[in-house]
Amino acid sequence: MPENAEEPGPALKQAEELYRIHVHAQTGATSVAAGHVHMHPGVSGAAQGRGASHYHRLWGATTYNDGHFHTYNGQTGPAELLGDGYHTHYFRFDTSYNEGHDHVLAGFVEPVREMPG
Repeated sequence: MPENAEEPGPALKQAEELYRIHVHAQTGATSVAAGHVHMHPGVSGAAQGRGASHYHRLWGATTYNDGHFHTYNGQTGPAELLGDGYHTHYFRFDTSYNEGHDHVLAGFVEPVREMPG
């Protein structure tokens, strides 16, 4: 830190902490497999890492369809800046194998502001 720089104030420290623990909503349809799809609604885990290199865990269960559901557990890619202080993350991973097949979850989590204000 430069000699004449001041320590961050409490408001900035609080904003940085809120950013660190932010989450994203995520929802969408899985890929088609065995003639059907499932929805995968959920909320990500808190941010892991810092800045643009942070990511989020996504885990949960799909909707029940065609007599079964699937679980999923993966993570997003790094933050992708969108402008106006917002960012999102891309994700792509497979569900659990059930009833002779699995599905792919892929898409973007809902954008949030980089720093709450």
